Amino acid sequence: MTNYVLQNLKKNLRKFVVMLTMLIIGTTVVLFTLEIVNNLIHEMSIRSSDLMAKDDLESMITLLISGVVLLISFVIFIVDNTYSVVLFGRQEEFVLLHRLGYYRKRIQTMLVGEVVIISIISCSIGVILSKILSAICMSKFNLLTRLPLPASWYGIYVIVLIVGMIFIVYKDFRRVPIEIGAKAKYVVNDRKKKKSLVLAITGAVIILFSMFVKDSTLESFAKDNAQLLRKTIFIVGIGFLIDEVLIVILKFFLGLSLKLKWNALYIAITQNLYNFKKIKSIINSIIIAVAFFVGFQGLYSSLRETTRKYVNESVNYDKMIIFNQKELPDEKKAKELLDQMSNEKTGYSFALTYVMPDDKGRMLTLTGIDESYYQMQRFYIDEGSDVESIYKDSSHLQVMFSSKAAAQNDYNIGDVVSNYTFDDKPFEFQISALYQPINLKQAFTYRKALSKYLYGDENVYNGIFLNGYTDEEVEQFMKYYEGYNYDIYNMREFAKECVDQATNGTEMIEIILYVSMFFVTSLVINLFILSYGDRKKQYAQLQLLGMQKGVILGSMFIESGIIYLLGAFIGFLVAIPCIDCLLILVKSELVFETVRYIPYQMVIGILAICLSCLILFTYFIGVTSLKQDIKKQIGNS
Repeated sequence: MTNYVLQNLKKNLRKFVVMLTMLIIGTTVVLFTLEIVNNLIHEMSIRSSDLMAKDDLESMITLLISGVVLLISFVIFIVDNTYSVVLFGRQEEFVLLHRLGYYRKRIQTMLVGEVVIISIISCSIGVILSKILSAICMSKFNLLTRLPLPASWYGIYVIVLIVGMIFIVYKDFRRVPIEIGAKAKYVVNDRKKKKSLVLAITGAVIILFSMFVKDSTLESFAKDNAQLLRKTIFIVGIGFLIDEVLIVILKFFLGLSLKLKWNALYIAITQNLYNFKKIKSIINSIIIAVAFFVGFQGLYSSLRETTRKYVNESVNYDKMIIFNQKELPDEKKAKELLDQMSNEKTGYSFALTYVMPDDKGRMLTLTGIDESYYQMQRFYIDEGSDVESIYKDSSHLQVMFSSKAAAQNDYNIGDVVSNYTFDDKPFEFQISALYQPINLKQAFTYRKALSKYLYGDENVYNGIFLNGYTDEEVEQFMKYYEGYNYDIYNMREFAKECVDQATNGTEMIEIILYVSMFFVTSLVINLFILSYGDRKKQYAQLQLLGMQKGVILGSMFIESGIIYLLGAFIGFLVAIPCIDCLLILVKSELVFETVRYIPYQMVIGILAICLSCLILFTYFIGVTSLKQDIKKQIGNS
């Protein structure tokens, strides 16, 4: 048996090279992704210096892990798909073995031996390639520390891959007919028409339902997620319709080729119709790959755009000036100087800011503001909150507090917080409003009330916020504070830092997406090599009947182009509602609207490059196949 396995590997070298290449690329992508994500999570952890970063860290890590799980699931699906095609391509070999006395169980044992050998070889090569790829990519990023993937992870991956391949062998080989009289049914016309019709009608009804049903109807099933349910129903409907839509499109092109008498198109379409199982496997692979790529690219781009929009809406002042002492010149004179330089685009606000720790050492920046500050920063106020209440007189200082920080500490509106200290003295305030902040360390109250509470004087300030003033005007204004120690902060740069912190690591994730598209393109090329290899006899017969090589080569171009474009289009169609679903889930953690943003030019450019690679390799595959001796090809087949 062992000798036969080794001899069979040599005999079916082309098919095994396809499997080996696919497993090497899959191993490289998975291990590379694990190392990138492991470093990214570690980097995010050591860079999370404040409560905001720590609060967002868990969500980002969950998102990353979910992405890795989806990628691994995607690779498993591709491996299963490819191996299924390879098995059905070896059906004649299995039938012959069965006639020679090799029963199904014995052939199955032989296949297990083959995949174990292939898995070990692919893991050995894939580990080396993943290390090289990760070293190249991570050298482009400014990592504080480089964290190698633990050796135990490689061992676990090898075991999981071998066990998974053995499971795939048992699952897929069961469907290969090898007994006498058995016949594989690839032809579209042999499909059960009643079942196909039921699936098509079901899919169409589901899609129409998702498009026209009212939200009020869906809310009875999912009160807070009617849109999420609608998008999910739409995706399910596409799943029911895919097979029938592909067949209808192929038959449309078949009729078009007959009408136009375009032989290249006719050959391409008939090959697809009569090898529908193989073609469907390739198209499904492309659909999932494009949906994965566009979905995650769109999700991360949408998160960046949402964060950028939120920050730019929230911070509407250009400069923040913080003084290092309490005793400052008269505020009235400073306002007169600013009013002399003011216009319809300018604004200013004086504030009192200081930092105080709680009993666990966590710091809170409490800022006393006046009403003009609201013209320069927008607060996303939680339901049930009243911003005006912080200006009301009360026995306690009224504070607008972070809603997430309040949830972490189990605080509610009306609670009195007394676990902070100022100048080593206890400090108490009452939460009068909750808001969604850029920075969880920031809380706000009425400036005069805070000033009087701390110093017994309503006119103390140590911060000035400016908007719309030129650098020259700011420099001229600051002459009034000559001799005082202060720092000027560029709030536009701060806003950019907030966006960068919220989207930290998405560039590394994009690399994973590009690598996954490279993986899929390589896989599709391998599947076409396998598919064209199985049709060498047919192409040789067509040449004997007088068909020109250019027409056959043109049919290969048309076939690869149609298959890729169909898969890419459906993948796009699936990706958009998936992005919407993910943004709805993200929105549940936010109080502001998310923005769906897909960088179409970049995404289409990447897909066009993949299509170009596929066409280029199709040319080389076709030229190589058609150069060989026709009679020899027919005899070998």
